[in-house]
Amino acid sequence: MTDRDTRRAVLMALEPMPRGPWLGPVESCLRKAECETRTESGRLTAWRDVRSHCRVLYADGWQFAPIRLSCRRTALAITRKRLYFSGSSIDHRREHEIVAGCRPPDRPAHEQIREQWSILTVLSDNLPLGPRFVPVDLDATLGESRYIHIGGRRLPFSGATLNNSYRQYGFHDVPKDWKLLVCGLDGVEASVVERFRDGLQGVVGGRGAHAKIVLTDRGTIQHRLDELESRGEVSSTQGRCLLFVLPSSTELPSADSLELLARLDRARVPFRRAYATDPINFSIPDQLPSLLLACGGRPHIVCTEAKCGPIWTVAIDLGHAPGRETSTVVATVVGPEGILTHACRAVQRRDETVSQPVLIKLLRSCAEVLGVSPSKDNVNVLVMRDGRLFENEHAAWYRTEFGPRVTLMEYRKRWNPQVILEHGESPGLPGAPFSARLPGAATMFLCTTSPRTNRELPNMVKVTWKEEWNGLELDGTEIARLLTASSAAPGLGQRPHHLPAALYWADGIAGATNDDLRFRGNRVVDV
Repeated sequence: MTDRDTRRAVLMALEPMPRGPWLGPVESCLRKAECETRTESGRLTAWRDVRSHCRVLYADGWQFAPIRLSCRRTALAITRKRLYFSGSSIDHRREHEIVAGCRPPDRPAHEQIREQWSILTVLSDNLPLGPRFVPVDLDATLGESRYIHIGGRRLPFSGATLNNSYRQYGFHDVPKDWKLLVCGLDGVEASVVERFRDGLQGVVGGRGAHAKIVLTDRGTIQHRLDELESRGEVSSTQGRCLLFVLPSSTELPSADSLELLARLDRARVPFRRAYATDPINFSIPDQLPSLLLACGGRPHIVCTEAKCGPIWTVAIDLGHAPGRETSTVVATVVGPEGILTHACRAVQRRDETVSQPVLIKLLRSCAEVLGVSPSKDNVNVLVMRDGRLFENEHAAWYRTEFGPRVTLMEYRKRWNPQVILEHGESPGLPGAPFSARLPGAATMFLCTTSPRTNRELPNMVKVTWKEEWNGLELDGTEIARLLTASSAAPGLGQRPHHLPAALYWADGIAGATNDDLRFRGNRVVDV
């Protein structure tokens, strides 16, 4: 599709909503369309065919829920929902616990879209008030913003070409005394650790860089931690990072290893993890940029700027670990070149909202790094609040800490409907990246990166702002381009991520656990 495509773009959502309770009328229509339904937490789930794959029962269904488009404007949205079953009941366990490495494949994206469109058409024809698809204004030119910079070169970004770019042009910035220390844990054989060391040395050299890569052991690391802890200090050393080689991603590290990682986190010693079962010919080139980031280097950079100048981005994310009575709130600061500059964290009583004292502490920690205040307006700050900006959070708090040159927006990552192009009986997807703005509203649906396969639907996010929050006076096009550019910033691997860099790091750090070590080992300040 081009920006001149004349097909009408619409959101996979219907308005107006039925007056009064909506679940009953919608469920009735779906049952007449031969769908099975379940209601839970104010959302309606529907499906048709239950299939079997590797003895796992599943269905590719849909979830229906109201979505707030703007003030006093709500629509009924449809999103995909993979369901698993134990007998005739829905299995609510995590997917990886159910499929055990044998996940049923998704259907092709065009089939998923056609089926969603068909279901919504049934609802449009049968619900009271005759709801219709929500029209949007499409901007399909965002690919111009998705570029990276290595040295003085401006290069198009995609996951398929990133490794080739590193091999051809090297890394943007490498610490002068770059040092990687490789350590095996939990019985990993010395020969395996040596293979990782040698593999890293080869890939570093292949990128035109130099690093000192040495083996170390648990005892040496613990001795250094003892010294830091005895002095009440945290690590400030740049250019160094630990790489731990664990037995397997399917095995939880031992209690001793988890305690070691926890001590390193508290001491702000950067580390990454790998597994003895990794295919190192692929995993080492993929992980090396992440190791470089942990050491203070820059594999590549991006450019986030608008007419007001370079933009610093701040993200606030709230995470809830399963089974815990507390929530983790994380704030991150990312510079105009897309590199994580600061991360801070606080723990509060489990809640869907951030308490005012916790939020203020996090904002002040970020403001100190940015060097801003109500009286200093030399830095442009774009703040992304993951999820809903609740009534007990006032935009004035952000201006108090960051000064007048701040724009605040809500960024909803999940449960967002797709955008389609209407074309008779064959609706299609726009070419990514793209934005779809609601006419007359400060609400945008955004896709920053293309799906990796033809069986994946685009990752859609919803971005909302208000004029009184927009101290930088950004328009919708600038916001879309800033977020798209930021999503090309370097992360943990070379696979493209769809989140802007600040939210990518905040989301990962807030969700880090002993079961998921990917975002552990970043320097995080507990406030």
